[in-house]
Amino acid sequence: MFGLSSNKNEDSAEPNPGEGKGPDENTGFGTKPYRTYVLSALTLIYIMNFVDRGLLAVVGPELVPELGISDTQFGLLTGFGFALLYTIVGIPLARYADAAHRVWIMTVCVALWSLMTVLCGLATDVTIGSVTIGAFWILLMCRVGVGIGEAGCTPPANSLIADYYAPRDRSQALGVYSMGVTLGTMFANLIWLGDRCFRLENGVFCRGSARYLDCRGV
Repeated sequence: MFGLSSNKNEDSAEPNPGEGKGPDENTGFGTKPYRTYVLSALTLIYIMNFVDRGLLAVVGPELVPELGISDTQFGLLTGFGFALLYTIVGIPLARYADAAHRVWIMTVCVALWSLMTVLCGLATDVTIGSVTIGAFWILLMCRVGVGIGEAGCTPPANSLIADYYAPRDRSQALGVYSMGVTLGTMFANLIWLGDRCFRLENGVFCRGSARYLDCRGV
């Protein structure tokens, strides 16, 4: 993913071809341009993380009447339904990232949360035989999937940054990475605004945002 090493041992012990430097406690791993590339890639992923996380809240005023859900149900979609497994799954993923292929963890998780966000845009009533599953429950399951996927973003990213950057530069690198929170939220609002300007038919824009926004993540 983005050309990063996929194994913790490789990240911290062996330089990639062409980098010319091994790990050093004063300079970090690899050359400065390569470290900048890694940090930029991780920050971009984090921006995507918060765009996908915040999109449902942004389109809420249009989504609630379209699906006919209550404010309590919408609160479950944006809060508890997302946060429960996001919190629980994040702990074992963080432990696993310490000993496993961090880049592969992030690759799978980015694909998962992007796919789940696309499915959020397609959520509708589903009838199986004589049983109808409401759009709310479909959307809730998709949001749980988004939460599970996004739980695998920050733990591996922080671990990678700790390996690539020396202690004296690590706080600055983590600060840049943390900009993904604000930038992701801002882009979610801008994307929704642009979508609304160009899609005038009621309800189309909020679902369209989720669909085309996350094809790039998959």
